[in-house]
Amino acid sequence: MTKIYLAGKIGGQRKLAENWRRCLIEKYGKRYTFLNPLERDNGRESTPEEFQTKVDGDKKEIEQSKIVVVYINEGPSWGTAMEIMYAFIKRKAIFVVSREKQKSPWVLCHVTKIFKTFNECFKFIDEFYGGD
Repeated sequence: MTKIYLAGKIGGQRKLAENWRRCLIEKYGKRYTFLNPLERDNGRESTPEEFQTKVDGDKKEIEQSKIVVVYINEGPSWGTAMEIMYAFIKRKAIFVVSREKQKSPWVLCHVTKIFKTFNECFKFIDEFYGGD
């Protein structure tokens, strides 16, 4: 099955971060394998060693993925920006879901395609990747 890494802001919006990821996994989990960085994030402040473990885990999962789906909402996130750049360097397909009208030129120049909804995004993924 195609592996999809789920990138997006966690800090300051933990519930939202959990909810959209859970919904995607429930809806599309039979067709795709999802790699979810929240599984390594306990929601509390970490030591430098714990941060390194989280970041290394994120990088490893991005490397294992064929696709990175990024949810951008309510302002920038350092972690999300770094995930996008790392996926770009690793030549992954990067699909952004965002309703924000103004997108950063850095996002526009480093992602494969931008969608307004998860349904649009996964319709496209289904068509081109077919859950193989």
